[in-house]
Amino acid sequence: MIYISFSRLFAVCAIAAMLFMGLHASNITPAAHAQPANCDDHPACRASMPTGNVCRLYLNAGNGSQSFGEQSLDRIEGRASRSWPQRCYRGSRVFGLAGFRFNTRGGHKVKNFGFLHGRDSVEFWLEDKNSDDFSDGFVWLTGMPEGTEERFVIRRNCRGECILRLEREDTTREIFLSGFKFSRKDGDGHVKRIAILPLQNEGSVYPRYMVAFQDDDFEYEVRLQYVLVPRNTFGPLLEVAKTYRANNDGRMTRGERERVHSDLIAVRQQGNIALRGFEFKFSNGGHFIEDIGVEPDQTAFQAWFQDNQSDDDRREPDDPLEWRVLYSRIHY
Repeated sequence: MIYISFSRLFAVCAIAAMLFMGLHASNITPAAHAQPANCDDHPACRASMPTGNVCRLYLNAGNGSQSFGEQSLDRIEGRASRSWPQRCYRGSRVFGLAGFRFNTRGGHKVKNFGFLHGRDSVEFWLEDKNSDDFSDGFVWLTGMPEGTEERFVIRRNCRGECILRLEREDTTREIFLSGFKFSRKDGDGHVKRIAILPLQNEGSVYPRYMVAFQDDDFEYEVRLQYVLVPRNTFGPLLEVAKTYRANNDGRMTRGERERVHSDLIAVRQQGNIALRGFEFKFSNGGHFIEDIGVEPDQTAFQAWFQDNQSDDDRREPDDPLEWRVLYSRIHY
């Protein structure tokens, strides 16, 4: 992994083709056999524009995992939102995760998967055990209200479902996701299910989360980055969910036809949002992963969870799956 530390991080991310010019061919390793990182036509590059107080950050790597420091990020120009030109991405600001979407340009087994960020780094992973394939993607981050605090929890030796006990000093603040990383201990493998979901936490100073990284029986480590948000700064817990079966005959609306995964859309309320949990699950066993994530736009979430398919087939994935997202609207 390449790591470049830095002391400050200003006005990074977002709009249109400017993002795609900064971190391309120089990051492709000689051993990689995946497609070039050309974001002109590939469906993985059709990402929803950020709105309101949301920052969109584009990341890529030649070996499936990479950290970016100030030298790399300074080559990207643009703003996440014209309304909040100074709140795009700054290491000094606390962010909640509004969405993410990663792609490998061809399905692979998975060893490491996730996104973490801090005051001096931005890191993401979607890689197999060889770490020699190209990957890229987007994260959508919401600047959190004043009084928000960021924390980490790490759990090793997990198998199947695993329970994490988080900490907060009182119940006047609630938990939102900020980042995460799943790491398979030995080798790599197919993926059947990935989840980070809150359990019943009312009135407890030790709230619990259930995480899952599953196919066959294997041991993994999970690192959860979360933020504690004052209760008077966000709305109620909301959920969207959908079950998808291949060759769905349901009709699409005009707006849905404009999206790549029109069959996997679920409606959400408008406004600045941050995630509190998510789950993806194949209904027919484990698979390679090419696309994974939940992409927010102004009116809906769009799910990504599929193995390698041709561009023409991406609108209708060939495997049945279920997905859901838990989130809340952030008030300022």
